[in-house]
Amino acid sequence: MSMPTAYTTTQIISQLTTSWGGSLDGYTFSWPSSLKTISFSINAATPTNVGGVKPAEGGAFLVKMDAIQVATATLAFQLWDDVIGKTLVKSTSPSANITLNYSSNTSGNGTYTQLYGTAINNTTHQLTLGAGQVWLSSSWATNGDRGMMPGGYGLFTMIHEIGHALGLSHPGDYNAGSGAAITYANNALFAQDNRQYTVMSYFGGYLKGVGWQQDGTSANYIYPQTLMVYDIAAIQAKYGADTTTRLTNTVYGFNCSLAATDPEDKIFDFTLNSNPIFTIWDAAGTDTLDGSGYAGDQTINLTPGAYSSVDGMIENVAIAFNCWIEAAVGGKGADTIIGNGVNNIITGGVGADQLDGGNGADLYMIYAAAEHPAGEIIADTGTPGVDEVRFASTKAKETLTLSAGDTGIETVVIGTGTGTTAITSGKTALNINASGVLNGLNIIGNAGTNTLTGTAYADTVTGGAGADLFVFNTLPASPANSDIITDFQPGVDHLQFSKAVFTAFTSTVGKAFSATEFWSGAGVIAGHDTSDRILYNTATGNLYYDADGNGAGSAVLVALVGVTTHPALAATDIQVIA
Repeated sequence: MSMPTAYTTTQIISQLTTSWGGSLDGYTFSWPSSLKTISFSINAATPTNVGGVKPAEGGAFLVKMDAIQVATATLAFQLWDDVIGKTLVKSTSPSANITLNYSSNTSGNGTYTQLYGTAINNTTHQLTLGAGQVWLSSSWATNGDRGMMPGGYGLFTMIHEIGHALGLSHPGDYNAGSGAAITYANNALFAQDNRQYTVMSYFGGYLKGVGWQQDGTSANYIYPQTLMVYDIAAIQAKYGADTTTRLTNTVYGFNCSLAATDPEDKIFDFTLNSNPIFTIWDAAGTDTLDGSGYAGDQTINLTPGAYSSVDGMIENVAIAFNCWIEAAVGGKGADTIIGNGVNNIITGGVGADQLDGGNGADLYMIYAAAEHPAGEIIADTGTPGVDEVRFASTKAKETLTLSAGDTGIETVVIGTGTGTTAITSGKTALNINASGVLNGLNIIGNAGTNTLTGTAYADTVTGGAGADLFVFNTLPASPANSDIITDFQPGVDHLQFSKAVFTAFTSTVGKAFSATEFWSGAGVIAGHDTSDRILYNTATGNLYYDADGNGAGSAVLVALVGVTTHPALAATDIQVIA
């Protein structure tokens, strides 16, 4: 049998809000728009049905929940409260809008939710909810503590049933207790009808070392620990989004900034959650998904609605639609990190990573030269925005080397911090070699001694304070590709030319540059004798290389030294390197 077709988000929202089966199939079930707060009770007395009828599951059949079960149910409600515009408030009353209880007399010994309406509109196909009763069988096989933990079937089922109580259906017209076997192969209408995408699905679970399964059951399955992407999309389409959830700068994963004592927060902490399967909803702040503690390869995708593969698992951590996580941190493997449409801060970490911030002004943080080894690629495919590589090593004399595979970058800075502007006051002697990059760059040093090697294209190079070396080891790719050196300090900084490229020099590598090979003055654009090799126009700041002095060949413009004013250069400011 062929796989079902993938549905659009709009189609899936429709499936998750109208697939009730029977005469009410196609109807939407919703709490009144005027009801801003939905109350819920756990383990309270027997609720009363609409019309005053006591449910058969209640009375003497109520079974007291233990503390772990109550805590798990509370967590399940909290997870829903985090994402919807309405507020869920815990009550002790059996008259709460939604009640959750254990019973020894559930129909068919099952677990289910009974919904009661107060009004129905057969024209608009809308049913207004008045009460929701979640009944859990006391002989339920997953009542034990293990089932109540994140990833267990107990927590997952509570999340599922509360979803019904809030007005979400299954993704298709199927329901347990119908007598027929319900399988993905036979009953799934669309490809995403799977627990990877929605807790309202009947199908599959995650098998460690294998991946997501579509059908069958296993004691080793790991189940979603939060709502998943289409649950959040559907419930927010119904009630709006909660715009108050985690408003500060939040770190998810390693170095988690959430409270380690809060049951929900523990789900988002990779040091406490060894099998993470969750979806992030975050309302504001500059937030981070941090996979720095993992040794294996991982994929971190910050795109809203997309899944990341971390902890050796496959597509197990998602970001909700309309949720923007700004930063990602990789681990020790060869990671793939994908940004989104906002300004991202991407740290690949150790390993030959593949990094793409996408749209926005993205910042790539490199904290050691070894974090950008040969084989790592920064390929920013997005527009607009100025994308920057920031070299923040604390180890003196390290060199960050960029290659032809590093594309879409406009700026490279030796600096610290992750703000919009780098902190360049540090004096650690660090170097940049961008000679392999195939586009011009804005290259900026710090206050230390830097060796800055540009590209064959039009670079703007700023050394900063300190005795800097400006290296030319490529000829300009075209006459229009000369560089700009903004802050050259004569007698402090030096211009270094590679003799392997600029072959006409007679000066010896490592020795003082011969004064006979330097010619400067206002209006100089050509050599005045056969020995001239470096020419400097003091009026314009144009710096030329001339292979034959006053011969027939034309001088090549290599740089503009100074922007508004131009320093007085001397032969002693020039060095020849190999």
